[in-house]
Amino acid sequence: MKKGLRLALVGATGAVGQDLIETLEGGMIPIEEWRMIARASSTPTSIDVGGKSHRVLALPGVPGRSA
Repeated sequence: MKKGLRLALVGATGAVGQDLIETLEGGMIPIEEWRMIARASSTPTSIDVGGKSHRVLALPGVPGRSA
């Protein structure tokens, strides 16, 4: 039996990230594991997908740039 994909989504708390989550959640691509990644200053700290809560991991800043 095939397993679903492991997906890491950078920018998960932004508008495009939210649209992508919504599209993938209702699509034909099976996703076994979601990894939500966003700036440390982003909220929320978790995102619900398919009735399951996923913690948002902080993306480290790039030296010399503000995150």
